[in-house]
Amino acid sequence: MTGIDRVELAYLNALPERFACFYGFVRVGRSYFLLDRNGTIELRARLHGETPWGSRDLKARLFRRHGVLRQSALSDLRRLSMMDCRPDGLRRALENRCGPGLRYLNVGHSNIDSRVFAAVSAVATSRTLVLLHDVIPLEFPQYQRTGSVQEFEEKLKVIAALADLVIHPSADSRFLAEKHFARIGPVPNGVVAHLGVEVAEPVHEDLPVPLRSLGQFFLTIGTIEPRKNHRLLLDLWRVFEDEPDAPTLVIAGQRGWNNEEVFRRLDEKPRHVIEVNDLTDAAMSALLRNADALLHPSYAEGFGLPPAEAALIGTKVVCSDLAVFREVLGNSPVYLNESDLYSWERTIRNLATGNANEARANGRIGAASALPTWQDHFNTVLNLL
Repeated sequence: MTGIDRVELAYLNALPERFACFYGFVRVGRSYFLLDRNGTIELRARLHGETPWGSRDLKARLFRRHGVLRQSALSDLRRLSMMDCRPDGLRRALENRCGPGLRYLNVGHSNIDSRVFAAVSAVATSRTLVLLHDVIPLEFPQYQRTGSVQEFEEKLKVIAALADLVIHPSADSRFLAEKHFARIGPVPNGVVAHLGVEVAEPVHEDLPVPLRSLGQFFLTIGTIEPRKNHRLLLDLWRVFEDEPDAPTLVIAGQRGWNNEEVFRRLDEKPRHVIEVNDLTDAAMSALLRNADALLHPSYAEGFGLPPAEAALIGTKVVCSDLAVFREVLGNSPVYLNESDLYSWERTIRNLATGNANEARANGRIGAASALPTWQDHFNTVLNLL
């Protein structure tokens, strides 16, 4: 799962238990599905793998471009939902099914749409709260898919016009977002609620066999996209490739976009580098606990879950010197310039030889300060409903 996926799942885990009158809202293409509390809990069980996805219905089978798993998921969604409608029927559906006093929490970016927000606003005494994870598409447009920057700009305009409150995962992300809101027009009300940091129980047996008996290794976690700066790590391991005792670099994450050079280099199977794309949370946790350090040379983050998760369990973190990491992690990581290959090489060599004092010369390694929990997050957010 991506970081945003994990946040959505955290809400799905927490909210149905806190509210007797709770609905799940899902958009698929031009169709909107509304699930009651029980339907939402059933969907959650399928996402967690506790309940298998059901059989494919006839409508799903007609869309052959969808894989079997997606067909099963869409079929279950239809079976679990209390209603589905097209955009022109959304307002009436929400008024009839949810009624006055609706509180709409949009915790991903996919449903930030004028039709959705206008339909919610039309329900008497409703309020819309949006978790805006970051404004990275506007801060770093060079790393985005074609057309996505303009799409994101339109989402900000919808939030500014129709949202009652914006939830920001960090003070840094709030500062950057409100800079762009001010450019668009009035700045919407906002609040900072740090994301919860938690790590799954490790299951070593979930790891692929080649990863179960690694010697010394460093780990990086995240979608393989330009913003995450995997290129720096590949440049660094090119320095190590002729050294037989060099540590291994494990790159864990799905391949993203606009990163053909990095994909080509990974396809060439560089020495001492392993790419894995489909680890379970339990396997990722096992890998994170055994790594010599987590490496995170990202150019930008709204929060940055992997470094926080590593700090939570005591794995060393070497990361770029971003304001959000300073805000959340304090002096725990080693902070390095994301373009300074020499400093990264020196730090990793020192960590590989157990020379933490030398590593401190390139940054600071300290005890992780208290990290936020999901309970902290929901205490802030739910008090605003």
